[in-house]
Amino acid sequence: MAQKIAQVLPLSIVAANITSKVILNQARKLDQCIIKYEAAEEIVRNIGDLKDKFVLEANPGFGVLTRALLNSGATRIVALEPRPIFSKPLEELSKESGDRLNIIKADFNLIDRSRPGSISSADILRGVKQKLWEDDVLGYITGVASYRNTKQLLSYLMDQRATYRPLYHCWGRVAMAMIFPDTQSKSILASPGSRRYGRLSLFAQMMCDVIPSVKVPVEHIYPDCKDLSRRGAQSTNGSASTLPRYFQLIRLIPKREILVTEKGTAIADELIQQIMTVRNKPIVSILTLFLPDAIGFLEEIGVPADTTGSNLTAQDAAKIINRVAIGRQDANESSRSSDS
Repeated sequence: MAQKIAQVLPLSIVAANITSKVILNQARKLDQCIIKYEAAEEIVRNIGDLKDKFVLEANPGFGVLTRALLNSGATRIVALEPRPIFSKPLEELSKESGDRLNIIKADFNLIDRSRPGSISSADILRGVKQKLWEDDVLGYITGVASYRNTKQLLSYLMDQRATYRPLYHCWGRVAMAMIFPDTQSKSILASPGSRRYGRLSLFAQMMCDVIPSVKVPVEHIYPDCKDLSRRGAQSTNGSASTLPRYFQLIRLIPKREILVTEKGTAIADELIQQIMTVRNKPIVSILTLFLPDAIGFLEEIGVPADTTGSNLTAQDAAKIINRVAIGRQDANESSRSSDS
């Protein structure tokens, strides 16, 4: 049995090094982390059974959530932390954990990206035993999400079936258990027809089983958004008028049977973005740009012609994406035949 990691947190080690100047210089890129161990324990309990699971932690900061993850029985934890101000406490925690914790100086937002400072998921998952997609989840990605992570989240959801998908999906189903600011959590959980329902809601519900969980008080998150605002810096989570009132753990479990085909994945983001740009107008006005008989197709799949982006369900969206992908492929093949 793995040895329990002490709950005493070396916050003072870092606190002395985090000055107003550092905060102001890093505020625009400073991701947040959990600072209360009891909150971290509750989060880990609600993620699910982590025994013998792989965990990828984004931006661990002080390592508070990391400690709770280690004590949950996770087999291997990889923590991606790009900020040098957190190096010392994380290094000490790594020494305590034996060989179960690997701290990598890297940015979660740059996994499998063709940019300087990017990191390969093959390196992250080295030594992790692969599973079939139909098996139980291989592990979890966790941490405090910021608005800066929204693009990464959409990529995570859509890349599951793409031929260019990140390698961490090729290892098996990797679920996400992120702590989202309230505005993001409301968007992810929004139902068709509600004010907040949009692109993020649709993608999340189309690709994953979305499971809301515990709410986390803002006082248990560092850096404090209000403090950043008072210092005159823009918070990671928005301006002073849009500071979160709470954070919420949401589990995104990739569906065993994904609704969108591989060809559909390639055009899904473009199509849904166009639909949601005019979300209160009938989607048929957008579909006619892709399908000659858009009205007939909607009737065929049982979707009313007056359906708008704001009330388009994930299931119907997947059918539309797949059909548009086939239509585009047919058009490209026809064009190539004409050219030859």
